Amino acid sequence: MYADVDRFVEECVDWTTGKGQPPNPGPSPGNITPRRPFEAVSMDFVTHMPKSARGNTFLLLFQDIFSGYVMCKPMSSTTAQDVAEAY
Repeated sequence: MYADVDRFVEECVDWTTGKGQPPNPGPSPGNITPRRPFEAVSMDFVTHMPKSARGNTFLLLFQDIFSGYVMCKPMSSTTAQDVAEAY
């Protein structure tokens, strides 16, 4: 199965002409390996959610890299100020 997928990707015109390695790759931060909870946290937004009764259409997600613990916060905007206040 791996060989089939590999062959398909190699023959894909879209992938060979527009995807692949970035032209100017930046330095890699390497693997992040925290030693304790909340030493490293990732965040992301889930967008295009149905409007809630309180007017929220976004979901702000925080994940502790050490434990995998996820926290969610409904949001009505994605501005830096609102995210900073939620954090």
